[in-house]
Amino acid sequence: MHNDQDSIYIGAEGTEYGNWMSMPAVRMGAGITMVSVAAFILVIVLSRNVAASIVLGAVASVCVAFFIYILKVRRAFSFTGGRVMDKIHQYLVSHLEWDGQGKLLDIGCGSAPLSIRCAKTFTDAQITGIDYWGKMWDYSKNLCEKNARLEGVADRCGFQNGDAAALDFPDGEFDAIVSNFVYHEVRNGQDKKDLILESFRVLKKGGAFALQDFYNREKMFGNPDEMIAYFKEQGISEIHYEPDLDKQSFVPAVCATPMIIKGAGLIWGKK
Repeated sequence: MHNDQDSIYIGAEGTEYGNWMSMPAVRMGAGITMVSVAAFILVIVLSRNVAASIVLGAVASVCVAFFIYILKVRRAFSFTGGRVMDKIHQYLVSHLEWDGQGKLLDIGCGSAPLSIRCAKTFTDAQITGIDYWGKMWDYSKNLCEKNARLEGVADRCGFQNGDAAALDFPDGEFDAIVSNFVYHEVRNGQDKKDLILESFRVLKKGGAFALQDFYNREKMFGNPDEMIAYFKEQGISEIHYEPDLDKQSFVPAVCATPMIIKGAGLIWGKK
């Protein structure tokens, strides 16, 4: 494992990596909070209905508290704040048992922080990042390319639009694959195990992988032990499961909740 991950800094001046707690979510929370507080004030001023005031006051209090929680989570995940997502990337890459020779695929690269961390860790590797870049996240190919350029790794990083459920690469194209909280977002791959097998398809025999997602959430992925057994049946030679990402020391309590990180884990090994 690469135990020197903490020494690799991601976040050069001018880079934009976004946040797992996206601005649309923050705006929605702000809007709901403002409406609830305004309704509470109007009832007090105009009707002076005690029962309605109590109910709306309670609703407004909950909305304000939840909005503060959203802001704290956003601060924790920020690459200029708590850097929790950067530490999650460090954790993932530290489990990728690869010599860095050849090509690596980042499935669902977003704004490219994991792709760039891989490029800085494996300095001889060629990195490809693919993503659907949906509207919810404000990410794009241009943003990935900009970040890679500012981090000084653009010559070894390429990005393209792609579908994790049907990767546009031949079998065994890559020497390593990584993915960070992507599979649960894919809507056109109903069976998550088969979705992960599509990732394994483009990995060379003996190639390394580290794939992080909500594997403890059985409604999405089924029983984790059964999932690992299934992958072994499909020919994956070495596979390990690290559950309970939320219990890692770098994940603060504000993020270790069912709404955020609870239920997450890491599968890693070699095909």
